[in-house]
Amino acid sequence: AVVSPMGRAPAAAATCAGARVWQGGCSGARPRTVVTPEFDALARLAAKLCGTSVGHVNLVDRARVWTKAAYRMESGDTPRESAFCPHTIVSPDGLMVIEDARDDPRFARNPFVLGDPHIRFYAGAAIRARSGHALGSVCVIGPEPRTLDADERVALQELSTLATTQLELRRLLTAERRLVKDLRDLDRQKAEFTSSVVHDFRTPLTAIRGYAELLREEAIPAQTALDAIDRGSARLLDLVDDLTGTTTELRQEPLDLSLLTRAAIELIRPAAATGCVTLNVDLEPDANMRGDRYRLAQMIENLVGNAVKYSPEGSVEVRVRSGEEVTLEVIDTGVGIPGHEIPQLFDRYFRASTAAAFAGTGVGLATVKAIVDAHGGTLEVVSGVGRGSTFVVTLPGGGAPVR
Repeated sequence: AVVSPMGRAPAAAATCAGARVWQGGCSGARPRTVVTPEFDALARLAAKLCGTSVGHVNLVDRARVWTKAAYRMESGDTPRESAFCPHTIVSPDGLMVIEDARDDPRFARNPFVLGDPHIRFYAGAAIRARSGHALGSVCVIGPEPRTLDADERVALQELSTLATTQLELRRLLTAERRLVKDLRDLDRQKAEFTSSVVHDFRTPLTAIRGYAELLREEAIPAQTALDAIDRGSARLLDLVDDLTGTTTELRQEPLDLSLLTRAAIELIRPAAATGCVTLNVDLEPDANMRGDRYRLAQMIENLVGNAVKYSPEGSVEVRVRSGEEVTLEVIDTGVGIPGHEIPQLFDRYFRASTAAAFAGTGVGLATVKAIVDAHGGTLEVVSGVGRGSTFVVTLPGGGAPVR
């Protein structure tokens, strides 16, 4: 096989000095080369129009010349010092014609002149970026001395202009694809944000509406309803602060997880009553710890809210245990989760197959896991289809007693 003095890059090449215009930078690694019919056509046209046996479209690197397209010659990577094309790109008019390489002192002792493929004739027209930076050449070679007439010279230069246009189009296409990907990412992030906001706002809004209806019907003492509405409103304000950036970091403050759980459960009672779900609560006092009150309330509401939603006409038990570690257990008699799906349960947007009949976005448990992790805790799940689910959150205990 003949190795071309023009060079074909194996799978990749870094066109650092010039082709960074097309590749978006130079890292020293070589860009992937793929078969491109348009460039193959340019190489073939160059050979046909100039009456030579070989045509190439080449790009020049700091150390190599590699071929983007070739007509009638098996190609290989060529060291820059042995190649003809680097001389073409520095020619004043961007065109170089070597009628007989044996008579040119630059090439007389070139290995590709003295040996295979015994080059005698070479002509190349520089490929330049719109900025004028040289990138490579469209060139032709032959085994016999000859020259190019005026029309052939013009044709070769016009083909190099077409090569520039093709490279520019590819650069623009790459930029467009990158922009489309960025826009899709933004759409996905917007969807994630919307789902998260809807999920977090639903619980306090449902509580406020539920207690307002109970108050209107005089079904519970007014003060009880007003206290619950006040707690729901406070949660909504916390959410607004979080959305507007007022709350950006995990706050560490002394708190009692039992008191926090009791307040969260009161927000969920209207939804439990609507679904005919019995709520059983067993909260040990002085479940003291340090953490972010807002985030932990969000975690509790997600876990208990899910248990209520997936246990229609069933029961939910919520336990808190104190000690060196503080634990929260949420046990329901709901539809349960297939065992093989539990490892995916905390992936954003994943919903268990048994949840298909219930409304939801699949963001709640991912949020719960993130909050638990941020507090240095652990989260365990035991579940089975038709056997309900148990979620156990374990958090570091300690901190001043909360009164």
